[in-house]
Amino acid sequence: MHVTQREQASGLSADLLVANTLYARARPMTTLTAFPTTDPRGAKAVAIAADARQWLKCKTFDGRKAYGIRSSRDGNQIYFVTRRDCTCYDARRHDCKHILAVRLHCELVEAAA
Repeated sequence: MHVTQREQASGLSADLLVANTLYARARPMTTLTAFPTTDPRGAKAVAIAADARQWLKCKTFDGRKAYGIRSSRDGNQIYFVTRRDCTCYDARRHDCKHILAVRLHCELVEAAA
């Protein structure tokens, strides 16, 4: 069965999140475990991670990698996100979809290396 990147980002089951590595040379599918698969934010995080090439690459004051991710509500807002922190409102209460997307992206990059 052939699955496109867009179909993967929007049509995944809640039990198993599978995403194409999205990084050159038709690599095999990778099972990702960067976040709980029962989390309803998981599918949104996969869709955000699919656009990782559009993210701004930044560094925190202490030198850690960070990313600028546009808001899905209005493209005018940019959230600054690391594996542990995000500037969006939801991140004050729990790991938001942006943090989950960054974790997913980082796991994809590490798996491709």
